[in-house]
Amino acid sequence: MTDFLKELKNEGKTVIISTHIMNVASKLCNKIGILINGHIVATGTNEEILSSTDTQDLEDAFFKLYKDNVKEDAVC
Repeated sequence: MTDFLKELKNEGKTVIISTHIMNVASKLCNKIGILINGHIVATGTNEEILSSTDTQDLEDAFFKLYKDNVKEDAVC
């Protein structure tokens, strides 16, 4: 499947992928949008997202963005 999607990408075709597997997104996507709780919290190329989050891979970037955008409920 990954090879087929890479082939479509190389042909210049637009493909929209929804995945929780950050490794797949970083390999296949020219542009990435990260959603947290239904809100877009980051968009850009893999390199732009890594740079803006000061991380080395997209999974680390996601968890940093999650931590920055989700407030834990206070437990009383």
